[in-house]
Amino acid sequence: TATYFLATIGVFGLAYLVLLFRGGFHQNRISRTERIILICVLLAIVTKEPHNLNVLMFIVILFFNSARLREAS
Repeated sequence: TATYFLATIGVFGLAYLVLLFRGGFHQNRISRTERIILICVLLAIVTKEPHNLNVLMFIVILFFNSARLREAS
């Protein structure tokens, strides 16, 4: 999926991966080791099958990033 987004929409396809990494690394409720494991698991899931039309994966990515948006406001 990550390479599919890069191939179809170019550099803007990196936003998919950037949001995934940023959301995972900003989870303050879990330890750093657990964050790294979470990112690796999500990255393995995302790169295994085509998730470009899978709304659940976008919900997970946006949920991880929503905590940071709540802290900023």
